[in-house]
Amino acid sequence: MKRKNDYRDYEKMLARAIDYEIGEDDFDMPKPAVLKQKHAKMGLYIKLAEKLIAFITCFFIISGVIHQW
Repeated sequence: MKRKNDYRDYEKMLARAIDYEIGEDDFDMPKPAVLKQKHAKMGLYIKLAEKLIAFITCFFIISGVIHQW
């Protein structure tokens, strides 16, 4: 049975993907979310997509600046 303040699996995946440490309640020390292997892989792909979007955005910004020179 889940406690009132337990995180759902997708919340843990998102927290791990954005390097956000979470605690179980207001008085608990934040720590990395413990995930099952399946969910850890999904968090990895979320992080990878985030990095790729940042890289592609940066590439287009730089190419736009070079084009304007």
